[in-house]
Amino acid sequence: MTNIVKSFSLSQKLNPLQIGYYLLLLLVFCLPLNKKILPYIFACIILNWVIGLRLGTNFKSIFKNKYLLLFLSFYMLHLIGILYSHDLYYGANDVLLKLSLFIFPIVIFETINYSWDKVYKLLFSFVIGCFAACIICLIHSMIIYPIRKDLIVFFYGDLSFIHHPGYFSMYLNFVNVILLYFTFLSDSSRTKITTILSCLLIVFFSVFILLLNSKTGIIVSLLIYCIALLYYYLHFKKGFIVLATIIGIGLFFFSIQHYVTKPVNPRFLKPEVMIQDEHKTIDKQTTESTSVRILIWGSAMEIIKQNLLFGVGTGDVKDVLLDKYKEKGMTGALNERLNAHDQFLQTFIALGLPGILLLFSSLVFPLIAALRKWNFIYITFLIIIFINFLTESMLETIAGVIFYALFNSLLMVNMYRKELSLKYHLLQD
Repeated sequence: MTNIVKSFSLSQKLNPLQIGYYLLLLLVFCLPLNKKILPYIFACIILNWVIGLRLGTNFKSIFKNKYLLLFLSFYMLHLIGILYSHDLYYGANDVLLKLSLFIFPIVIFETINYSWDKVYKLLFSFVIGCFAACIICLIHSMIIYPIRKDLIVFFYGDLSFIHHPGYFSMYLNFVNVILLYFTFLSDSSRTKITTILSCLLIVFFSVFILLLNSKTGIIVSLLIYCIALLYYYLHFKKGFIVLATIIGIGLFFFSIQHYVTKPVNPRFLKPEVMIQDEHKTIDKQTTESTSVRILIWGSAMEIIKQNLLFGVGTGDVKDVLLDKYKEKGMTGALNERLNAHDQFLQTFIALGLPGILLLFSSLVFPLIAALRKWNFIYITFLIIIFINFLTESMLETIAGVIFYALFNSLLMVNMYRKELSLKYHLLQD
């Protein structure tokens, strides 16, 4: 009889909302570890949502939140973009890839239900997943080092074999935002051991970002520290600590770059080389990241001028870009079938003025709201996304679109409760 009661109690707890939350935890943990498994977990989240028979409740609630409505509208515009596309197959795949932009605002709005405890666990599940991914990458490099006998295996793509280094460094930058907030910027109580562990993790992830050699990732990392120090000064008014930290961070990054990264990996950002390259004609056969981006952005702007109002349609972006590469003799970009490497340009090409305005609004208006509420985590997340949108077409890959859709929805939904630090402090009590 006791067993029956326990079974009944367990079944009562495992309702669709609870299952949905566990699936979100699994997805967040696996995001940095294995992008191939993400579509299957995402499919389970959708199936659980449908089985829950909460469609009416979800949409009724969604209309009350203008920011969620903004996110959903951006996705719906991609559906409309298929109507004037020629390549329906590519268009269908594109809206399927971006389905998380529509699903996550709805699912998270209901699943999280303004619970900071759930948000906290999801954030730290991502931290644990990223740490595990870093360890796996380091072990992989240590295994192949005796074979290749070259320290380059501990840098860039050789190190980051799970994700593109740009995306992985974006993940780690967001992890550092989470750790910085809960270690230094919140009023929550924490033990000395927890503080020391968090500091060690911040250093570990910062070094890993440098090893990944993503130029955007390193710039964003330094910017995050600047924002965190500004936030710390405004809240705690300790100017000496801020100044000492700035000097320490500067020396740390300079030492790693000058004495470790630069001698081993010639790809590392060299300002003097980039300045010299600006005065030379870029080889159209190049696939080097910075040079090929400059060529692609120029081509993208030409396409935008020809299709300013409504774009070329959701399904024709890739074909139009490839045709332009062929026309201009950009064999490097053509052979690699590269996208616009800028999400703003990619969206502008596909959806024209309505698309770029919606995308821009989806970032700017939530950022203004986050600034008004001094929501450090959401502010820095949106800045990370904005900068990465400038150098990557993030919403064209599953690693980028799920990261943005999930955490953007999570942090936006959670923004409308009381201050993060106060809520967390109450939970601890």
